[in-house]
Amino acid sequence: IELVRKFKDQGGWFNLKKEAKDNPFISIKESLLIAAMGEPGGGRTFITPRFQRHFNLIAFAEFDDLAMKQIFTKILEWYFSNNRFSADVISFVPKVVSGTLEMYARVSKEMKPTPLRSHYTFNLRDFSKVILGICLIDKDHLPGTDVLIRLWAHETLRVFGDRLINDEDRLWMLGALKDTVKKVFGLSFDNVFSHLDTDRNGRIENVDEIRGLQFADILAPFGTTIRPYEEVKDPTKVQVACDDALEQYNLSSPKPMNIVLFSFAIEHLLRISRILKQPGGNALLVGVGGSGRQSLTKLSSTITDFPIKEIEITKGYGKMEWHEDMKDLLKKAGGDGANIVFVFTDNQIKDPLFLEDINNLLNIGEIPNLYPADEKAEVCEKVRTACRQEKKLQNETMAQLYAFFVERCKKLLHIVLCFSPIGDMFRERIRNFPALVNCCSIDWFSEWPTDGLNSVARKYLFTEEMKDTTEDVKLGCVEMCKFVHETSKKKAEEFKKILKRQYYITPSAYIGLLNTFRELLMLKREEVRSKKDKYVNGYNCLVDTEAKVKEMEKQMIEMKPQLEIKNKECGEQKAILEVENAKAEKQKESVAADEKVVNEMATKANAIASECQAELDKVLPELNKALKKLDLIKPKDIADIKQLMKSPPDPIRKVMTVLMILLGYEPEKKFDVEKGKNVYDYWPKVKEEAVKQEFWKYLLTFKDKVKETPEKTIAEVKSYTTDPSLKDSDIESSSSVIFIVWCFIKAMVRFYEVDKSIEPKRRKADEANETKNKLNAELNIKRSALAEVQRKVDELNAQLKEKTDEKDDLQRRFDDCCIKLELSLIHISEPTRRYAISYAVFCLKKK
Repeated sequence: IELVRKFKDQGGWFNLKKEAKDNPFISIKESLLIAAMGEPGGGRTFITPRFQRHFNLIAFAEFDDLAMKQIFTKILEWYFSNNRFSADVISFVPKVVSGTLEMYARVSKEMKPTPLRSHYTFNLRDFSKVILGICLIDKDHLPGTDVLIRLWAHETLRVFGDRLINDEDRLWMLGALKDTVKKVFGLSFDNVFSHLDTDRNGRIENVDEIRGLQFADILAPFGTTIRPYEEVKDPTKVQVACDDALEQYNLSSPKPMNIVLFSFAIEHLLRISRILKQPGGNALLVGVGGSGRQSLTKLSSTITDFPIKEIEITKGYGKMEWHEDMKDLLKKAGGDGANIVFVFTDNQIKDPLFLEDINNLLNIGEIPNLYPADEKAEVCEKVRTACRQEKKLQNETMAQLYAFFVERCKKLLHIVLCFSPIGDMFRERIRNFPALVNCCSIDWFSEWPTDGLNSVARKYLFTEEMKDTTEDVKLGCVEMCKFVHETSKKKAEEFKKILKRQYYITPSAYIGLLNTFRELLMLKREEVRSKKDKYVNGYNCLVDTEAKVKEMEKQMIEMKPQLEIKNKECGEQKAILEVENAKAEKQKESVAADEKVVNEMATKANAIASECQAELDKVLPELNKALKKLDLIKPKDIADIKQLMKSPPDPIRKVMTVLMILLGYEPEKKFDVEKGKNVYDYWPKVKEEAVKQEFWKYLLTFKDKVKETPEKTIAEVKSYTTDPSLKDSDIESSSSVIFIVWCFIKAMVRFYEVDKSIEPKRRKADEANETKNKLNAELNIKRSALAEVQRKVDELNAQLKEKTDEKDDLQRRFDDCCIKLELSLIHISEPTRRYAISYAVFCLKKK
């Protein structure tokens, strides 16, 4: 204010920044200042005459009673007439408005704000909230004037009575209502509200009775769009409906709530639901920690089918993040046109700016300068279609569109503030930000009543852990916890009177007491159960041991003759095994001797075969070389031979003749005139066969057939191979292919001679192998007999081992029984008696 006064006095301000050193004074020209303020007093600051002298003061006087009656009578009559309410109801409208005016005047006059009651401030908004609450009902649920009077009383209590902090003020409110009903309506309050008379004394005279006056939309099925606002007379139906709503919330929410909906909680739940049902309904929930403000708000938003929005405070959360959250929130409400509930607690106030923005939202429906120009244009375009549909767009200016956006924000955004009354901060916030009271419906969460303490205690104590406890004990535990909590409250009051310091006994402390009791109960039960188990187990072990001693004595008597039998069987089995072992050893010696003879014969045969193979190895390389060369003869070489056959040289003729002799071909018999005798000519056969491919392939396989060639033929062939006139050089120079044939013939002759020379040795080797095979056959018979004997010996060994193991096991068990029996007989009597006495004493103490 002093900075503003300086502007009016001197026309500007000084700029203290270094860069403004040359021109430190900032002048403000051609500007007018228009200011507004409430009437000083009640927490509002007085302005100084030095500041006041710059203004032309215009005072707005309050409406007189007649003006207020005319305004709200017209509103209510229009609503009732337009919705076709009965004539009796319409005729009662002036009385309803007069009664509201009477209550508003009395509350404003007698319920003045104090340091403890800083929120006891009332204005015309509260008057209009009563009328608006009456307009929530439809004609089907307002059949007569009695219901109208009860509805009026209910709305009056909700607007003026829910903010009261103690039963003393609430009793005053009840008395004022009774006086107003009698004075304005001319009816007996006790008769109109007779269904609330729980003690049946004919009077409604305490706060608990007037708590039963309830109007709500809770009885409509969960999830329905149309939820009529009606009077609720049956608390059971309300309880069932609220429990169903809680169940539905827990099924759909990722964070289920484990809360108890006792009558006190249900009353606050219905109050919050009523506030959210109204357009632009905002709530200020005041209560200590654990009273259920946030939980009931979440459940109320579920009942009204409004999404809920909360900010998440992190370490780096500041003004920028707050403004981004506010932008998103306002876009959903004003831009999308959806009802949304914003829950804000005093623990989330990291910066005073947060409350200033909340104050602006409550008062004017927007946060000034929140959106930059581009985002503001985006928001305006977002609501253009909705604005046209509602026919509120005249010139399509940005100002009109943004005003429509702000109007929707104010109507569809429901702000629920959850504050604690502890300390001075609540009072300071109300003084600094008056919209928290003026623009909110206040619901003061008082301490839990007796029925609430009882319901919560039953919820926490009537659990699985106490299923074995009797009903009387459970109820006693409930009463004990209630007694501790109520006694603590009384002691806290004494503490405040003596030391002037406030100690708060909150619902959270009560829940902590219940949890501590339950945990301690489980701990003690486990301790007792552990001690009991030790006694029972010890006693049972001794009783069991005594029974086992008798069983061991019986077993020893039975095992002694069995042990003697097993010893006898083992001895007999050993004797039989010794005889069979002797037979097996004799058989092994015979088989070993035969194996020696067979091995000698095999060695002899192998030596002869090795000698034969050594002789063959001398000539086989030459033969294999000749065969390899023969295999290389191609059709071209055969064609060359065919040309040679026409006029063959003498060496070629002789070589091919020798080949025909070796292969056993028959010559042609001719008569030689010169010699005067028959001659044998192989050349025609050579010319016939040498040109065939099969002939040359046959040579490759002749090695296996040369053994069958007669010696006479070999001798004739050898006469050619030893002929000096047939030189290798002459043959090779005549034809390389015929030379290969010539090498083949000589190698085959040598192979034949060597094979014939080793034939006697081969026969000796065959004879030795035959003898070896006969001995092997006899040896295999003896081996089979030995295997059978050995199998029998192995079976006897296995039987002996089995009998020996049985005997050893029986002996071990017998020895164990002897040791255990001896020890048990020494120690069993005294411990059994001592544990029996201790267990009996324990059971008596437990009872």
